[in-house]
Amino acid sequence: MKTAVILFENLEEIEAFTQIDLLRRAGIQVDTYGYKNKKLTGSHKIVFESDFVFKKSSDIHPEDYHALILPGGKGVYDLVDEKPVLEVIQNFKFSEKIIFAICAAPLLLDKADVLDSKSYTCYPGTDLKMKNKLKEKSKTVKNGNIITAEGIGSAIEGALLLIEMLLGKNKKEEIAKQIVYY
Repeated sequence: MKTAVILFENLEEIEAFTQIDLLRRAGIQVDTYGYKNKKLTGSHKIVFESDFVFKKSSDIHPEDYHALILPGGKGVYDLVDEKPVLEVIQNFKFSEKIIFAICAAPLLLDKADVLDSKSYTCYPGTDLKMKNKLKEKSKTVKNGNIITAEGIGSAIEGALLLIEMLLGKNKKEEIAKQIVYY
């Protein structure tokens, strides 16, 4: 089982690293891809390094992965017109892979025309910048292969939902117990 996480400047660190940490605890291989750079700085000045760098959509192969993870944060707004990022998202959708987006990242799904007429959740106010107006007031929303989460406060719940989709309910419950999440 493998997942790809797109990392970028000014991402929300908790949203990225909660997913990475919990998926790895579940035994899922997580590859991180820094957009344009290997070394990046989050929105709260935490410096981190990705496993790989991608500059064009062909640098990430959906057929190698079961899911794509998109953290949020103010850096999302710098990506909305970045063709390589939007193409990666579209490629995962066309490959019928799971896509997880949290906080402002559902805006990227909207820009990539991945949400279609699916309901979603996102950070409050992000929906005002989106074509899709089917926002639900919920911590997480699962709609087919698309999972969206509202923000930092739903990062653990979102990660556990992703683990359940990838490995089943028993593994989700095992990880929840391990991290004392009830």
